[in-house]
Amino acid sequence: MRKVIDANYFQSPDLRRYLEASKANIAVLPDIAGMEAYKGDPVRNLELSYEILHRFPRQVLILRGTRIIIKTAADTKNHTRWMVDKEQTAGFAQFYRQIKVAAGGDEPHIRAVQRTAMDAIDHFDRVRRDVADLPTAYEGMASIYTEADQRQLRLGLDRATGPLRNKVVRQMLELAAFSLRKHPDVQNFPRQLDGAVRRLPARYSIANYLLFIRKLLSGGHRSVGSAHLASDVADMMYIAYATYFDGLLSKEKMVNEVYRDVLTVLSWIEQPSKPSRLSWSAGDV
Repeated sequence: MRKVIDANYFQSPDLRRYLEASKANIAVLPDIAGMEAYKGDPVRNLELSYEILHRFPRQVLILRGTRIIIKTAADTKNHTRWMVDKEQTAGFAQFYRQIKVAAGGDEPHIRAVQRTAMDAIDHFDRVRRDVADLPTAYEGMASIYTEADQRQLRLGLDRATGPLRNKVVRQMLELAAFSLRKHPDVQNFPRQLDGAVRRLPARYSIANYLLFIRKLLSGGHRSVGSAHLASDVADMMYIAYATYFDGLLSKEKMVNEVYRDVLTVLSWIEQPSKPSRLSWSAGDV
């Protein structure tokens, strides 16, 4: 089993049990997990975050950077080997030894960690700025769902009837198309639906839309702070990555529930025997 690990799972005894249960159990680390480990006191947090993982270095799989993965846009239908950063994966044990040296007070190693931490801080600052207008967008997205729609959605996504299911899928695929067209690293817009939903920005958009529906049903879409929205971005990225592997290990109930919803929606999209053409444009959203 290869499961994506949420940073909130790093210090959990459950992670140790997962890795001890079988040498075939692999911890998959996307770049967002690494960036979250640099928060706060980066040296101390890295030391604590990777304390369990460093005991199982052959069971750690580190992925390439998200922007590189999006730009590469390799086929994810049958394999994910192209996502793996072979150099960082092979060097994980050495990396942790360097963290221990920094934790022991070695100034050059501490400065090296702090330089990388600044990149992570800059990333999260940009995310907070980028999500500032999301509540306004949520209001517009909410307007298409009637009270009857919302009552039905509260029964569970898997119980949505045909018309409502089609409405949900149509809206999220339009958002996915918009994301693919606007993302600076997407070089070739996929014309087939099955190719589109294999792209990482599309899966992130689907996860984000399903999170929006949850906020809509609870009334929480109207007043969400930028810090909370920035945290949502990280959570939805874990979910998007997990759809390519064998699951997700997270301590957050909401994250696990949205992940299951994403799998449900992907199963809906994959049901047609012949892939549909992506006929909408970014301007349709």
